[in-house]
Amino acid sequence: MQSIERIMKLSSFLLIVFYSLHVEALELINVPRSDTLKKGRLNLSFRIYDNGGIVMHGAFGLSNNVLVGVPLDMENAISDESIKTSVPLILSLRIKMTGYREKLPSFGFGYYDPYGYKERWEKKRIKGLKGLYFVATKPVIMFDQESELDGGFLIDIEDYKKGGLSIFLGGKLAFSPKVNLVFEGEGIPLYRGSENKKASFNLGFRFLLAQSLNLGISFIDLFCGNPSRIVKIAYGIGLF
Repeated sequence: MQSIERIMKLSSFLLIVFYSLHVEALELINVPRSDTLKKGRLNLSFRIYDNGGIVMHGAFGLSNNVLVGVPLDMENAISDESIKTSVPLILSLRIKMTGYREKLPSFGFGYYDPYGYKERWEKKRIKGLKGLYFVATKPVIMFDQESELDGGFLIDIEDYKKGGLSIFLGGKLAFSPKVNLVFEGEGIPLYRGSENKKASFNLGFRFLLAQSLNLGISFIDLFCGNPSRIVKIAYGIGLF
């Protein structure tokens, strides 16, 4: 209960501070999208997960088709316990290979790892996906709103025998321009690896409270009996 109260207080604070900035969604929940940032744009996100942990991720558009970023995980950030920080082993990267065409999706690939050293790996991906991914994103018009479908492959290139190979599927259903339902299945194994990962179904809502502000509330691994709750706040600014 105290952890939930701390999360809500931090969320309220960040909503007030970053209300005047612009933001793009780079993921559904865990599943990446093929979209990148415009050249010179900086996006910052705060992913608040179980027990008061936070993953901060800064992503910067090197060009309209290439972004780089740095994820920084802080366990117990909103807690009375000491903070444990996972230093990223490599920058996050995403390259958009093609743009949207009339009947074809947009394709991209990238790498993301908020977990740092191996002893901090977790089977339950409350901090996001880990590894090299290839993704396709296709806009779909439903109920006069632009929704989308996403799908791709994820491979743990750092330790394939441990992390394995999996696929992910997901999408966004737009109820209005400002309210979206996001859903995804991730970790669907093609090769489980020694960690023996299992698929996870995640569900959430994303709210565009202003052009500048993106708030997501999500549930990770709905069918495990004890799903994790995630709050994500993202904002951005054009540097040049």
